[in-house]
Amino acid sequence: MIIENALLNFKYSKCKDCYKCLRECPVKAIKVKDSQAKIIAERCILCGKCTTVCPQNAKQVHSEVPKVLKLLREYDNVIAIIDSSYISSFNLSNFAIMEDVLSKLGFKQSYDCSEGSAIYSQKLNEIIQSGTYKNIITSTCPSINKTIELYYHDAFKYLVPLASPMVIQAKLLKEKDENAKIVYIGPCISKKLEAVESKVISAVITFEQLLLLMVEKDVDFNHKIKDDTVYHSNIIKAKLFPIARGIMKSVDVLNPKYEYMVIDGLKKSIEVLENIESCENIYLEMTACEFSCINGPCSLIGNLEAISANARLRKYVKSLKSTNTNLLLPEVDYTVKRTIKNLNEKMPSEEEIEEILKRVGKHKFSDELNCGACGYNTCRDKAFAVFNGYASSDMCVPYMKEKAESMSFEIIQKSPNGILLLDSDFKIIECNQKFIEFFSLQDSFLKGENANNFLDVSKYKEVLSANESFKIYRDFIPNTNKHLEITICTMPKEKMVFGLYNDITSSVLAENELNSLRLKTINTTDEVIKKQMFVAQEIASLLGETTAQSKIALIKLKRALLENDYKEE
Repeated sequence: MIIENALLNFKYSKCKDCYKCLRECPVKAIKVKDSQAKIIAERCILCGKCTTVCPQNAKQVHSEVPKVLKLLREYDNVIAIIDSSYISSFNLSNFAIMEDVLSKLGFKQSYDCSEGSAIYSQKLNEIIQSGTYKNIITSTCPSINKTIELYYHDAFKYLVPLASPMVIQAKLLKEKDENAKIVYIGPCISKKLEAVESKVISAVITFEQLLLLMVEKDVDFNHKIKDDTVYHSNIIKAKLFPIARGIMKSVDVLNPKYEYMVIDGLKKSIEVLENIESCENIYLEMTACEFSCINGPCSLIGNLEAISANARLRKYVKSLKSTNTNLLLPEVDYTVKRTIKNLNEKMPSEEEIEEILKRVGKHKFSDELNCGACGYNTCRDKAFAVFNGYASSDMCVPYMKEKAESMSFEIIQKSPNGILLLDSDFKIIECNQKFIEFFSLQDSFLKGENANNFLDVSKYKEVLSANESFKIYRDFIPNTNKHLEITICTMPKEKMVFGLYNDITSSVLAENELNSLRLKTINTTDEVIKKQMFVAQEIASLLGETTAQSKIALIKLKRALLENDYKEE
């Protein structure tokens, strides 16, 4: 289910309570409803971490490719800005190769962000040299900036008010042609939001989407193209922005007042932001992605390739021809206005937290396992999410497991049938009270016992050896005078076999009684038939004798009458 106009969400998929994306999300901007993960747009920092871990590949990054194609059809001044990390993602040797591809796709001009990066570096250097900041947080990463705006307000005053190289580069191009339509191409999802807020970028597509566009348009890289461009030294250094420490490397002279640190990755960044007030005279270069932008969520490098991608970009920068002079950069509005944002969330009371915890069997502090299986760091974090409608109580995996085991135990123990579960060595894994009653066993705790001690397991062996899924047969238990119908089923994957014992004593006795009644009826019928035959024979005998006598009398009468007739004549 996709939220309308969302930049990032999850497709409806076989999302079944794994909570992997929620565990990965550093700000818990995901809610699970009806077993489906959904982005909480107002909490999301668009880092894209959730998209890289979903085992169902349910990520849905909003695509502006149709918008870009429309721009290319309707305007002849569409300009592409591409992140310098394209060198690593596409494994190219120079910009001219990329420029050729973008030209074939219809872009009038194309640039990387190095000029915008150089201006950013120059203005950052002025801030560092001023020494007015207690601490300095510099980030061209929209995800880090949004994290501070939403969650770490104490750090907001240390965040330098500089627009990103993407925005600065776009402003430079707009200075030359205010009607130009600018498309940014990079490895980042959060740039999409920054572009909307900047109002100078017409569309953003990712490296993944560019590659799909190239396939669709049947455009490929011509690796034979050479690039003999000579660059100013500050532009060359600015091309290192996509790697960790890249911003720092672009600054000419570092103010010794500060200690300089690079924090790449959201987990480490959040740890620092949580303790920012304990820091003093610290310069922090932060990115949401480990190894910085070259390892963005929509980059084209594979797992564990970040080091080699870093090396490729460094090699490229070293290969560039330099004038050893700095470019005089034009003045543009390099600033950005940021504001602290407050989430519209309800804060539960301690009583409300405890009531939510009790729903999942957490009645005291020791019951709070904080196992993280639900995706939240602590049970109380999850209770807060439940209170705000971001999570449900049944997301507690240990509680649901305990509940399921309890229910299974109750079902097994209260079943009217006997149940016996054996391993491949015919040792008892589980049996219920009804089974114990059927066999009149003394010890109710039989787990681990060998079933051979009190049970004929030959039928179990037959089923296993014949590789049958199940077999049904009947047996009589002399100890309890029980007639049982036994269904034996195999569980090959688990290497187990179980028997289901159904008490059919009453039906067997009723059947025996019916058979006895049938036999008596048959015997009685035989006696009646014999008597009837005897009577019939007696009647037939009497009737035969009388008939014979009558016949003789009538013959005599006939003869007498005939004789009288002759005498009269």
